[in-house]
Amino acid sequence: MTAALRIKNSLSSGDYVTSNIVECDFSRLRNLALRLSRNPVSLLVFALAFLSHLTSAVRADEAEAAGPRHTIAVHMTSPADGCYDPGVKKAIEHFVKLRVAEVNRYPELVIRKLRVEFYNDRDDPKLAIENVRKALADPTTIAMVGLSGSKRAPAVFEALGSEIANSKIPFISDIGTSDTFAAYPNVFTMRPSQEEERLPVMGRFIVDGKYQKPAFVGIADNPGIDALVAGLGKQFGMPTLVATHRLAVKDNEFDATLMKALVDDIKAREADIAIVALGAAPSTEFLKLATAAGVTVPVLFVFGSDAILKTPEAKVYGNDIYQLAWDTLPDVYNNRLRERIAKASEDIWIFEDTPVAGASGWSSGVCKLKTETAPQAVFSSANLRAIGRGTQFADMIGLIGEIARSAPDIENLSTFRAHITEKLQTAYIAGRGTYRGEFDNWSFKADSRSAARTPAILIHPRGTEFAQLAPTQYVRLRNDSLHAIQTIYMDIDLNRIFRVDDNEKSFFAEFYMSMRTGGAVGMDNIEFGNAFLDAEDGGAKLLVNSLHNGGPSSVYPEGVQISKVVGKFMMSPNLSNYPFDTQLFSVQLQPKNGENAFIIQPPREVLRDRDSQSDGWVMIDQYVGFDEDYIPLTDARNAEKSVVPFYKMNFSWVMKREATDYYLRVVIPLIFILIVAYLSIFIPREHFEAIVTIQVTALLSAVALYLSIPKVSAEAATISDRIFLFDYMAVSLMIAISIVRVNERVQTYPGLARVLKLAHIVVVPLLCIGMAFYVMSLDTGYLPSVTVATGVK
Repeated sequence: MTAALRIKNSLSSGDYVTSNIVECDFSRLRNLALRLSRNPVSLLVFALAFLSHLTSAVRADEAEAAGPRHTIAVHMTSPADGCYDPGVKKAIEHFVKLRVAEVNRYPELVIRKLRVEFYNDRDDPKLAIENVRKALADPTTIAMVGLSGSKRAPAVFEALGSEIANSKIPFISDIGTSDTFAAYPNVFTMRPSQEEERLPVMGRFIVDGKYQKPAFVGIADNPGIDALVAGLGKQFGMPTLVATHRLAVKDNEFDATLMKALVDDIKAREADIAIVALGAAPSTEFLKLATAAGVTVPVLFVFGSDAILKTPEAKVYGNDIYQLAWDTLPDVYNNRLRERIAKASEDIWIFEDTPVAGASGWSSGVCKLKTETAPQAVFSSANLRAIGRGTQFADMIGLIGEIARSAPDIENLSTFRAHITEKLQTAYIAGRGTYRGEFDNWSFKADSRSAARTPAILIHPRGTEFAQLAPTQYVRLRNDSLHAIQTIYMDIDLNRIFRVDDNEKSFFAEFYMSMRTGGAVGMDNIEFGNAFLDAEDGGAKLLVNSLHNGGPSSVYPEGVQISKVVGKFMMSPNLSNYPFDTQLFSVQLQPKNGENAFIIQPPREVLRDRDSQSDGWVMIDQYVGFDEDYIPLTDARNAEKSVVPFYKMNFSWVMKREATDYYLRVVIPLIFILIVAYLSIFIPREHFEAIVTIQVTALLSAVALYLSIPKVSAEAATISDRIFLFDYMAVSLMIAISIVRVNERVQTYPGLARVLKLAHIVVVPLLCIGMAFYVMSLDTGYLPSVTVATGVK
């Protein structure tokens, strides 16, 4: 006779899934049960194994039923030669996978999870078309992210534009010109629109700077440059270009003779500013030739990174050089990124270009080894760009996941797609709503469906070796107009941090604050955003003493306001590694009201004073962090939602707690307690009562020590708690082994007795030594666990 043991797993839908039908003969089961009943240990092992098998079967069914059913296609690119696996590509894959895992933990997506499919077009328009076609043909695709390139993107929409529109799949692209996808309402871009962001800022910069004879130099045969020139002439108050030059550039190669000719023409036409839209190498050559020709007009670079401002050619150029910046600011870090890294556990934060061993270019000579040999730093420009690109793609995945949580019908694919598109067009429109991503805030322009991100303007002052924010910046208002704001050149010189309270999550700081504002902003306009608010006193605990108001003085520098500040500030400590922890202490500055908004430019890192005193702490790093926050508002009368953005700057110090006191008060006493308990095992077993008495006393001593030391109110067990738990476990293990070793039945098995003796004498001390090495490894510096993305699967 046979029977089927069926395992039923109730799903949220109310259905039942039948799995793992186990058939067995009852007579064989009865004989097996009789044999096992004579050996309780074997019966227990068999029962545990059987239950484990059944649990695995149930989990397998759950995984199958709740497996990914919706796909997000991620389009990216890498060099066509395939010689190197780009760090940017690895960063995109890494952060996207992390974000998908986070999104799939949402309760609303527990049954129908999301997955990603990566497509690499290798800078080939034909391959880009084929990749998008495959994603459109996938019946599980709910959204697409990525696709860039001034040639690849237009080619895709020319070939597949109607299919993309008809599919109604929301497509958050990476296209720089919104005209490319203007006819397709389900297409967006995570890049700011050239027409709505870059051009208005360029126009205001030219007009407010009172330039009358601008000249333009750009790449030839480039649709983006064509649109830039056409749009520049439409800006309000924009003067007519006195010269417009195009230069053929391919792989940073160009005709130097033509470059010299256009420089001479700019000089001959007496232009008062040059607008340059070239690559890195041509831009450097432009500065070199302009210096040689005696051209000394200001230059505005509108493409590329701030690397051009750090070149020797920029240092010797005869006037100020400006640069539009989107992602990074000089000597300022993304505050969310720095906070995330400061609290990192085993995350990957370095993304280097790594050679692809199987690439055919290595044998043919096309591939060339890169000259730099030093490992890439976490905060190097190249690595930060890779992290920035990776987190942008990941934020788009997070945005889609956030929208998916409110989908009325996640099973109906067409309804699901339409819901995502509708939310992107309404809930996340600039001025109405914002998605708070991992490191950036995201919203889209209503007309162009491009990311709402206004560029900053950098300046390389003439004769200097550094770049900084220009004195005037621009921000968007609720009516979509540009508003000029002041740049405050500020430094905070920390004297000391004291009275750190881990339970209250606060600290006192004393510092000097100096700022040059041009008289537009004073201390009355600045608010300390993380000042500790005392309910009893009814306000912030701050004392601000003005030392100099910026006027003429023989003691203080003219134009610089200087104040001494002593106050109590809030912090958000992560105490999981207490007392071997590294904490972040910050002073947050923000405008008191939106009418007097400002942005802060700190001095270069090499000029900041690192000499400070902190009771019980050692400074290991300092930085200035930048963040854009917003105030969500709802007009109850008109039922309209809006957001008011503002900037925050954090002067931060990364400090490591000194653990000397903890070693003396806790670690060393616990070591002696363990030693005494361990030595007791060598007392003859005839004195068993004495052995157990010593070990129990050791256990109680450890408990008493734990109750007597100061403790922090952490959300989870700290390292200190784990050390004590290990001590309890080690002493309890010694007590248990001591008891078992004197048991008469155990003594009848000589082999078992020898194993217990070995465990008592060897295994226990090895465990303690291992724990000691673990504790010592925690007492290390900043970022001990940062690893490198190698690209190895």
